[in-house]
Amino acid sequence: MRGNVTDYDQPSRRFDVAFNFDAPDLAGVLKVAGATTPDTFGKVTAQGGVSGTVEAMTFRELEIAAQGQTARIDGTLTMPGAAKGPPSTIGYKGKVTANGQTIEGTVEAKVADRPSITADLRTSLLDVDKFGSVPAPASQRGKPAAAAPGQLATQTIDTAPLRAFDASFKLV
Repeated sequence: MRGNVTDYDQPSRRFDVAFNFDAPDLAGVLKVAGATTPDTFGKVTAQGGVSGTVEAMTFRELEIAAQGQTARIDGTLTMPGAAKGPPSTIGYKGKVTANGQTIEGTVEAKVADRPSITADLRTSLLDVDKFGSVPAPASQRGKPAAAAPGQLATQTIDTAPLRAFDASFKLV
């Protein structure tokens, strides 16, 4: 790690750091930090730069790799008021590349009694299979649905968690 931190006497210190992190097994690192972890997690690497304040952080070429998945983040995360307490809004403007697919745009979340998320995103390709495997949910009776010969199996997505907040998503 290298960089600097200024304005120590201010509630919102300024920082500009670059770092390289390589853990052959992240579980050991998390245990040292006092976190509860599985016995093994696997190799995790991270590198890049972060600058700004706790209220407005800019990520430069922040690359993370773990369990066969990769991500690169370039953009700015804003959390007005975070230096004094929980922010009322959280926003991100920039681009994220996950497993070779770049999505850019803006996301803003308003934190309130009923959270609200607004996203305006753009990409040239979206192959959901490249985001890694997600376990299929069990059917209501605990058995996977079987497809008739010659038909594709379908799965139901539980949308109940989506009812906890309002959202507007635009994907081009």
